Amino acid sequence: MYVEVKANQWPIVYSADYNIGFLGLERLHPFDSGKWGKVFQHLKGISRVCSKLLEYLPLIIIIIIIIIIIIIIIIIIIIIIIIIKHILFTIHQSIKLFTIIKSA
Repeated sequence: MYVEVKANQWPIVYSADYNIGFLGLERLHPFDSGKWGKVFQHLKGISRVCSKLLEYLPLIIIIIIIIIIIIIIIIIIIIIIIIIKHILFTIHQSIKLFTIIKSA
């Protein structure tokens, strides 16, 4: 039997009949007879988390890009402030030097 698997599906075949039970006595044996049910529930949980994450992924990417742009703008502002401070310091030193030369 062939069934088309959609993009949002996983090709997993599972039936609750795979879990072996015998009036609770299976819990006394170290072999986990209900492991396939646990695996299936775990995979379903992962699938829900992944689908929720994919649902919000574009928003997450936009937020990350905005944060990166803000960080770049802050760095550029800091660099501009450092350059202006250096220019003002140089102008101040030039005026001081000009005043010393003029008074001499």
